[in-house]
Amino acid sequence: MTKTRVYLAGDMLKRGSQLLREQERNRLAQIPGISVHNPADDEEINDKSRSPRAEDIFRKDTEAILESDVVIFDADDDSVGTTTEIGQVWGVNYMHRRLTAALINSDGTDADFGKRVRELLQEIPFKETYWQCTDIRNVPNVDERGLRRSYSLNQYLYGCLLDLAGDSSTFDEIVVELSDEVSE
Repeated sequence: MTKTRVYLAGDMLKRGSQLLREQERNRLAQIPGISVHNPADDEEINDKSRSPRAEDIFRKDTEAILESDVVIFDADDDSVGTTTEIGQVWGVNYMHRRLTAALINSDGTDADFGKRVRELLQEIPFKETYWQCTDIRNVPNVDERGLRRSYSLNQYLYGCLLDLAGDSSTFDEIVVELSDEVSE
């Protein structure tokens, strides 16, 4: 019997949230046929003494989301990582619905399905993406440790941005790059 894979998404940065995620995981695990992934349980990326990189956190959590059958969100304005996951799952489900419709509406041939997918890709083009961070606390080359940090992005969000568009740019750099691309 194949188990239904559940991804448990919600804040995990405060002790109370960690206890809630643990309680939720334990309750779900009692349901026969359910396999629960609680990202907080992944010590490879959540044991901060191992210095996990944002890219690793993003990759591991995203793989678990994509492999899941069900995602349960505890939506909270203060949980940036969870908010990023919500947008990611929305995008996956949107494209899944559109591709399923293309398949259902095709005449059953690979050629017709391929044509419909190409039309979908034309309708929803790949988004060239840039990002900036204008927070005044974002000062390069400042060595901060422990709680004495003036600034930090949520690491799941940061990993998503790095995967989506690479390193941050200033707005001026983005304007120059876009100008160069448009003029080519």
